[in-house]
Amino acid sequence: PPPPSPRLSRDKATLSNIAPAISLYGLGLSLSIGIVSLRVFGGERIVFWREATPGSGMGLSPLPYFVAKNLVEIPRLAVLTLCLSACFYPYPEMACDFGSFFAISLGLAWHMSGWAMAMSIALHEATARLLVVVFGLVALLYSGASRISLNNMGTLEYAVSWLSPSRWLVEDVVMCHATRLPDSYHHPPRWYVRPRNCLRTLLLSYYFSEEFESTNPVDWNLLMNVWMGFLVRVLAFLCMIYTNRGQMSRPPTLLAFCRSLNEALQVLFPQLDDLDDRLERWSRNLERAVRATRSRALMRLCAVGGSLHDL
Repeated sequence: PPPPSPRLSRDKATLSNIAPAISLYGLGLSLSIGIVSLRVFGGERIVFWREATPGSGMGLSPLPYFVAKNLVEIPRLAVLTLCLSACFYPYPEMACDFGSFFAISLGLAWHMSGWAMAMSIALHEATARLLVVVFGLVALLYSGASRISLNNMGTLEYAVSWLSPSRWLVEDVVMCHATRLPDSYHHPPRWYVRPRNCLRTLLLSYYFSEEFESTNPVDWNLLMNVWMGFLVRVLAFLCMIYTNRGQMSRPPTLLAFCRSLNEALQVLFPQLDDLDDRLERWSRNLERAVRATRSRALMRLCAVGGSLHDL
């Protein structure tokens, strides 16, 4: 007998609509977590500037403050993600179990909250809120489940998709759902009345791979969201140090970088203690050489002009 149509016993979780449904869920989760995470550092910007100001303030060290705020935020992210995922999970009736679905959703929340923190630290509150919404929509477009699949993207578009939290969520949930289907769903496309109903055809159209779920004990898509969330938090910490320095009565970023580079060179090369004096002498000699060259060129022009006048 021909194999059954690639559809679960339930009516909603079909192979054709699982990816779009998860992409919309990722959009809702991204916007919800992003808007909430703006308050982690954005609501205390003025307090941080005051306490981090040297001299008049406490000279607060940014690193312990940043790490503590992130650690305290993890339980709240877990609770918010649990509420949102528990409300959505019964709707599509996936073959993926709720524990795996919650862990995958928590990875997206961790990733998206990092972007929101970086935006709230570097930008004004209204600008950061607008940028979070725009970023969530762009992440949806580059998730691979829209009209533009991963295999149809160019080099630049595919690189941008790596920054999309929804991309790793969609692929992870789809693979979690697909690998738990019976073996009858893994036949060649010609065995089905409609080849597009074949599981392999669907995965190839989205450029997804079963290698990430079936043969490897590590969930690489979840780890990508966790890793990208860590990298984005490093970016947020750099924004905390090198942006809005005027509000903390600190020198501009370029000047601070030059001073730090000078100090590092003096530590690495003690024989260059008089580097500032040498650079000043070199600049003066270079200026004198430029002036002398300019004077000689003017004298030659005057001489040529005089010769032409005599002729």
